[in-house]
Amino acid sequence: GALSALNEDRGSSKGTGYFQIDATYEFAPKWNVIGHVGKVSYKNYGELNYTDAKLGVTYDASGWILGGAIVGTNANKQWYSGQRTVGGANNTRDLGTTTLVLTVAHTF
Repeated sequence: GALSALNEDRGSSKGTGYFQIDATYEFAPKWNVIGHVGKVSYKNYGELNYTDAKLGVTYDASGWILGGAIVGTNANKQWYSGQRTVGGANNTRDLGTTTLVLTVAHTF
């Protein structure tokens, strides 16, 4: 099956790379729109390749950065899922699903 294909010895993954582009644009005083696109490319294990993206906004509240962003990937659920036990039941969870991320940051 699929797992046995991943376990085949196809050589080292040395040479795997990640390329990203990030941008921030201030559209009003203290307000920024932020964006990110990244691509991971696995050498010899191409079925694991995926692209991730983020689009959000931040606000500078007197040195406290408040943010919200939509983050997601096109990662293949076959390879990027995990199991967890909740209330005694096993659940499979898609680790590459699109989600909302809220942040609060401050530099001291």
